[in-house]
Amino acid sequence: MAAFFAAVALAGFMAQAQVQVQAGYCGIVVEMEAALEREYGAVLRSSGVESPISVVRVYASGEGGMFTVIRVFATGVACVIAGGPEGWHEEPMVKEGEPT
Repeated sequence: MAAFFAAVALAGFMAQAQVQVQAGYCGIVVEMEAALEREYGAVLRSSGVESPISVVRVYASGEGGMFTVIRVFATGVACVIAGGPEGWHEEPMVKEGEPT
């Protein structure tokens, strides 16, 4: 039941994302990830350790599509910190030693 409410809340968030990103929406990370993939085809594109208790993850639905940035805490809670309804762009990977 909690997964259903998380999906409904996330869908509401994404519907409003065209106007403004609702940073601060929080939920259970596995439910949020499942809803992003199921509802928008968004998959994990990148992640990085932010602190000893959190990781930042970027989900996107593909070139030119929607994207969502979440902060995942060690407790299993994730919060949306940024996103947009369109405009995702993959940057080419730079190998170590190559000029940027």
